[in-house]
Amino acid sequence: MSGKIKSAYQLALEKLGETGDPSSALTPEKKAQIEEIRKMYKAKRAEREIMYKSEQAKIWTGTKTEDRAPTLTKADEKYQQELDKLRIEEEEKIERIRRQ
Repeated sequence: MSGKIKSAYQLALEKLGETGDPSSALTPEKKAQIEEIRKMYKAKRAEREIMYKSEQAKIWTGTKTEDRAPTLTKADEKYQQELDKLRIEEEEKIERIRRQ
């Protein structure tokens, strides 16, 4: 060691050099699998967004004014929970591929 104090950035670069870049360890096959998973979940999120917007439209047109806000809130919460679930599933599948 040279005795010089190193910045966090320099230490991080050294550590990365020791362990290697995680993305460079992926084979072309793994990269293709990950890309396919991302495409699939992008499509699932788009499908869910369409269903959500349709549900919102039904709420706006078919619900009494006083019941609209709580119904919209429930629909929003459900939509966010489903998106979160999809994101978690996607991340888990990608992580499994990276660990193989």
